[in-house]
Amino acid sequence: MADRQPKYPARVSRRPTFCHWTINNNPDLHVDGPQWDLAGICDLVGHYGGAHDIPGHADLDYIQLERQQPVDCIMPEWNADALGNRTPFGPSIGEENETLRGDIITDIKTTINLASEREIPKVLLFFGEKSGDDTEAQWGRIDDELPGLAAHAEDKGVVLCFEPLNSVDFGNVPLAGMRGHPGQFNSNPYDFFEHLKKFGKP
Repeated sequence: MADRQPKYPARVSRRPTFCHWTINNNPDLHVDGPQWDLAGICDLVGHYGGAHDIPGHADLDYIQLERQQPVDCIMPEWNADALGNRTPFGPSIGEENETLRGDIITDIKTTINLASEREIPKVLLFFGEKSGDDTEAQWGRIDDELPGLAAHAEDKGVVLCFEPLNSVDFGNVPLAGMRGHPGQFNSNPYDFFEHLKKFGKP
């Protein structure tokens, strides 16, 4: 990416990024506060000179080409097999089912490729939900898959970002849909740091 002429706007350092999950007008997200449609989000980003965080893949043309605004990060949009009946935070690269794990890895690599093509510097991933009863076995599968994903991302000039979501069930507390993620495999970033040391990548 560094040795070619940029085609898309880049984020200005130290300017804010605006997460589409928290400010869009999707009623399923149960966000309590101002909500905007895509044009409104672009107006907001333009007002502050910021960038977009995890917009939908279908919105990239409008954001990058029509509105000429930068996108800092995207996340996978899972195919039906990889997603199953889980939330978008659910698929795990430590998935116990080998076929399903292959679908998940494919979707992540497809997203990395898209980020590279669109000059988006980061791809956001999650540890996903628990898969099977053996925690160490799931960590082992993550350890097996992560080096290949990291190498693919590095080759494409993309940074993989992992967000450890908490696994607390907030019940009917406002914003529960955004703050509580019952069933998540790992909520502790320090556990992940220990596993990163095994293959020496930051």
